[in-house]
Amino acid sequence: MLLRGAEFYKIGIVVDDLTEAVSRYRELFDYEWGDGATVAQPFPVLIGDEIRTVTNRAVITRQKPRIHLIEATPGTPWEVDRGGQVHHLAYWVEELQEAARQITAQGYSFECGDAAEDPAARTWGYYTHPHGPRLELMRRTTTPEEWDARLDSLAPFVVG
Repeated sequence: MLLRGAEFYKIGIVVDDLTEAVSRYRELFDYEWGDGATVAQPFPVLIGDEIRTVTNRAVITRQKPRIHLIEATPGTPWEVDRGGQVHHLAYWVEELQEAARQITAQGYSFECGDAAEDPAARTWGYYTHPHGPRLELMRRTTTPEEWDARLDSLAPFVVG
């Protein structure tokens, strides 16, 4: 089995308005949000075979299961319809290139990911399937516990 339930990390949801979505999800689920990733900062993304610079805002919950809200960015894989949608399921993997090879053999296609020149240095990628959810493979560069501690140390997201 390639992806194990124990390696499930988060669910990503693309939304039209990040501030509104944080407020709504806080009311619905009593989540707290870290704001370390809310600064809109450009980052290089390999989309298909083209490297593009993308700027988007995102937040992730402090509690598990993690919910990752991403504000829509037109013209990128982070677009939205119907006011918000499940965008991806993220899994930790030890070897990103090998995991990518295995899921592409199962009919998944590379959509976008880390733009590092050296494929062995890449840390994440999105893969799509015509009959399944988009998957984000995240190369384990730290333990999930270390990553969670980093996220938990972020200040809460303040709405308004």
